[in-house]
Amino acid sequence: MLNVEDSLSDAVEQTLLIPLWCCANPCRANPEASYDPMAVRVIQTIDFDFSNIKKSFKEYGQVCCLAREMHIDRCVSDFLAKNPEGTIVNLGCGFSTAAFRTKRPSGLWYDIDQPPVIEARRKILPEDNGEILLAYDMYDPAWMNEIAYSQDKGILFLAAGVFHYQDPKLLLAFLSLLAGRYPLGSLVFDAVSRLGMRISNAYVKRAGNTDATMRFYVRSKESLKKASPHFARVSTEPYFASFPKCDLTLSSRVNIALVKLFSMLFFVTIAFSPSNEA
Repeated sequence: MLNVEDSLSDAVEQTLLIPLWCCANPCRANPEASYDPMAVRVIQTIDFDFSNIKKSFKEYGQVCCLAREMHIDRCVSDFLAKNPEGTIVNLGCGFSTAAFRTKRPSGLWYDIDQPPVIEARRKILPEDNGEILLAYDMYDPAWMNEIAYSQDKGILFLAAGVFHYQDPKLLLAFLSLLAGRYPLGSLVFDAVSRLGMRISNAYVKRAGNTDATMRFYVRSKESLKKASPHFARVSTEPYFASFPKCDLTLSSRVNIALVKLFSMLFFVTIAFSPSNEA
């Protein structure tokens, strides 16, 4: 068994294990954990005390992670259908297994995260064919020099469960830089409303990560578009809009209904402007 706890001492980094655990354990929405077999394999090979996560992330927590992973997979599939040689960049990849769930004709996949996270990732996850690991802070522009990018082939950026923890001003400046550097590219990420952020903070603290505080939320797609002249379009999709129907518990159904009613969770897609429109 591999011990990753020493290399993941930071509370935010330990949250990286939450989606991995959620995808690897059976629930009504994923009865045999067959949606993500790589996650199952990883959980079986690492030595980590999941008791706090298990107490807090019941069926609804697992469903949230599954809905996010399924949305990411759909976006990647749609992108590759139009851009089979396109580049995919997974920002703050953590222990994401998305690269293993994707069939890429010939495009490149980059997984980027902090050096300690990439070091731990190398221990527990095989490097997929065509997957390139880059050990950089997301805000360090040096990683951009290592990305193979052709505007005519397209580029898609992913961020799953990453932006919530960022300083809002720093994050928006980074996203504007990204959009200006990669015209006609696009970015997909999950977001929370202000209310959703408050509730999620309380939820994550129950899992024992008292320092993993969410700081970034999206007020509206209109306000986000105004954040940069390099944003051509901003669209949103309700978090559970495409989630497959299944026999969830009453508690899960109530939580999903509340999320929909108050628009607390949603997915955001930002289309970057052409270089001559910035």
